[in-house]
Amino acid sequence: MKKLILLILSISISQFVLSQIIYTDIIPDDTLIPDYVSDSHLIDFDGDLTPELVIFSSKQDTVISSFNVTISGVAITTLDNTEIIAQISTIGNEDVVIADTLPHGYLIDGSSAYLSSATPSVFPGVGLGVKVDIISLTAGDFIDNGNLFFGVKFEIGTNIHYGWVQVKVATDASSGIIYDFAYQSIADSSIMAGNVEDGFVNVSNRNLDEVVVYAANQKIHVITGKESGTLIIHNLLGKQLMSTAVGGNISLGI
Repeated sequence: MKKLILLILSISISQFVLSQIIYTDIIPDDTLIPDYVSDSHLIDFDGDLTPELVIFSSKQDTVISSFNVTISGVAITTLDNTEIIAQISTIGNEDVVIADTLPHGYLIDGSSAYLSSATPSVFPGVGLGVKVDIISLTAGDFIDNGNLFFGVKFEIGTNIHYGWVQVKVATDASSGIIYDFAYQSIADSSIMAGNVEDGFVNVSNRNLDEVVVYAANQKIHVITGKESGTLIIHNLLGKQLMSTAVGGNISLGI
C-alpha cells in the first residue's frame, strides 16, 4: 500500500504547471456617470482587440408597477459567450440581472452560477448597481459598499478562462469606478478575486487527499505527512523545470 501511495504522489504532482495570471491596471481609474448617453469602458482580458465585456452607465425611462420611472445605474454588457457570476433579482414587479459581489480571495471557477446580459431584464445588461428614481428602489450590493470584484467566465478560442474585475459603485448608483482586471491564462483553471501574481494550479488527481500543496509568498509548499515521493514541475510546454524528493513539509522558491 505504501508503494502505491508513493507512485500516485509522483505521477499526480508531475501534472503541476505554472499558472499565468495576466493583470491589467487601468490608469487612470475610469469613472462612469449615468446619463441618457451611455458612458462605457471596454474590457479586453487577453488584449486581442476583441473585448469580452463592456461596463457602462446609463439612464432609461420605463414602467415598473404601473409607474413611469427612470432607471439609472452601472451595468455590464457581455460579448460573445462571456458570462458573469450573477443572479436574477427584482425591482418592483420586474426582473433585473445583478452581478454577485465577490470579496478579495474568492475562488472563481466553474462551480458558480453564471449569467449573460442576454438574460431578460428591465435594465439592460448585468447590473452592478441600479436605482429607480420615483419609488426609491435599488438593486445591487456593489452600491456604496467599497471596492469589490465580479467574476467572469469567457472563451479564448474554444477554451474557457476565468477572470475578475474590480469596481466601486457610489451611493444610489450615482457613478461607478473601474480599477483593474485580471484573468487566468491557463484554460479551465481557477483564479482568486484580486490575485495579480502567478502561482501554481491545484493537483488534478482527487486521490491525493492526504497531500497538501499550495502557493504563498512566492513559494510552493508541499505537506505529505509521513509519506514521501517525487515532485516534478513542468512548464506550459511540457518541459521539466524541476524534479526533487519530497517528504514531510518542504517549501520551494517559484
